[in-house]
Amino acid sequence: MIGVWGLILALIPAAAFPAQETAYQITASYETDAAGKVLQQQPFSGWLKLYPDGSYKFQIHIADEGRYRIVPADKAAARDTIYFNSAKGFQFLAYPHESGKLMEIWLYRTPQGRNAWVRASLGGDKAPAPNAPPPDAGGGAPGVAGGRFTAVMLYGTTSAPSYYNYDRAAGRYSHDQKGIIFRPNGTYYLKADFGPMTTEEQGAYAVSGNQVTLRFSDGSALTLTLMENGRKLHWYSGGLLIGEFFFLGTAK
Repeated sequence: MIGVWGLILALIPAAAFPAQETAYQITASYETDAAGKVLQQQPFSGWLKLYPDGSYKFQIHIADEGRYRIVPADKAAARDTIYFNSAKGFQFLAYPHESGKLMEIWLYRTPQGRNAWVRASLGGDKAPAPNAPPPDAGGGAPGVAGGRFTAVMLYGTTSAPSYYNYDRAAGRYSHDQKGIIFRPNGTYYLKADFGPMTTEEQGAYAVSGNQVTLRFSDGSALTLTLMENGRKLHWYSGGLLIGEFFFLGTAK
C-alpha cells in the first residue's frame, strides 16, 4: 500500500493502532445507491479522532465514542477498513484513502436502500466539546435572541446517538427520528410519543427565560423547561417530570 495508512497497515497487525492521536475534520455528507452512485450531497461539519489505545471520539450533529479496529485489505476485502463499535450500541465503518489524508465514513443504510456517508479530511484538531450547546446569547438559554434560538437546535427523545441527518430542505430529520427541531425563524417541527399516541406537529415557538412554549395547530400549547444550559428539555405536568428531550447538536 502507498501513503500514511498503507505504511501503518503494512507494518502492524490488524489488532494494532496508529502510534499517535489522529484527527479528521468532517466536511460533507452524502447518500449513494447500491451501486455507489452519489444521489445527493451537502456541506457538513464535525470531527473524528482516533486514539493509540484503540478508542475513538466522533462528533457530527451528535456525539459518540467507543472502540475501533483496523483491518488491512486482503482477498476478502479490496480496501483497508476501519470498524467502529460505539459504546452506545451503534456500528459503522470507514474507508481511508491511500493518501492517508481522506476518509469515507459509512454510517447506515436508509429504509429506501440508500447508503449514508460523511467525508473527512486529515486535520480536525479544532474540535468542539461533545454535545456542547451554542454560547449563551442572553435570555437564560443557549443561543437565544428575540425569543428565538439563533441556530437550528436539534433535540432527540433519547440520549443515545442517532446518525440520521437533518434535512435542511424539508426542515426535519431525514428519517423516522423522534424529537424537536427549533429554527431561528421561530418555527418548530415535533414528532414524539405522548402516552400511547405519536404526535407530529409544526408551528411557532417562543423562548422566555428558561421556558420554551410550542403552539399546536388545535390552539393548545406545550411549555418545556430548558435544563443544564439547554442540554435537556423537561416536560412537567402538575409538578411531575413527564418526559425529556436531549440536545443532539445544531445545524446551519
